[in-house]
Amino acid sequence: MLKKIMGISLAVAIQCLAAGHGMAADFEGVEFPDSIQASGQEVLVLNGLGPRFATIAKVRVYVAGLYVPVKTNDADQLIQSKGTKKLVMKFQRDVSAEQSREAWQKGLAKVSREYPVIKDRIPQLMAAMNDMKKGEEMVYSFTDEQVEIIVRGESKAVIKGQDFTEALFMVWLKYPPNKEFAKGLLGN
Repeated sequence: MLKKIMGISLAVAIQCLAAGHGMAADFEGVEFPDSIQASGQEVLVLNGLGPRFATIAKVRVYVAGLYVPVKTNDADQLIQSKGTKKLVMKFQRDVSAEQSREAWQKGLAKVSREYPVIKDRIPQLMAAMNDMKKGEEMVYSFTDEQVEIIVRGESKAVIKGQDFTEALFMVWLKYPPNKEFAKGLLGN
């Protein structure tokens, strides 16, 4: 009887470990942990994975993972929410800083009517763009009313303002570069 109880206990312990930090989500071979730590002790959970495609041939540029305190598929809630969030981009091909700037200019032009006062901070975003190589990461780390852009583990810019963070999420979720990107980030 004791052996049976110990065997069950061991099986439960293994399942608990597997359900923890060891689990990962996968998008066509690109893995993301199910949760990450942010700002000290706060744990963020993976809301969804979105592929960024270029051209009609759907060449995959990167896969992004959106981490939030509580999962949601409500785009408006994510856009307007304050607090800690992270968007992690894992590049699947080389992308120049200029290509990233062009993509942001297209996206931000679509939200400029709703967020006209962010224009003075767009140069900070553009300056933070770097040439990215396949396998490298860029992270947008959001805290109350600001975003920090981290390239290959190095902080490139901190941009203030809830309006600016909302504008970035509008580009990703309401005016995405491709429909699969927003749907994926929203967990669909």
